[in-house]
Amino acid sequence: MEALPDRAGTLQDLAPILAADPDIAPKLDYRYPEFVDVGLRQGALKLYRYDEQVMMALGQGRKRGK
Repeated sequence: MEALPDRAGTLQDLAPILAADPDIAPKLDYRYPEFVDVGLRQGALKLYRYDEQVMMALGQGRKRGK
């Protein structure tokens, strides 16, 4: 939070700071790996695309594990 002006900001401001922190990043919850960061922004928001192949691979892996 020290990196933010007045130690305040939106979730969109804070998320990249948390993801870059080596103590915090491993604890973050990435529940939706099928949404892939395309590396672009629309204003302050990151753009994602849905990757059906990732979803299918995850689904197959879950079926095999049962």
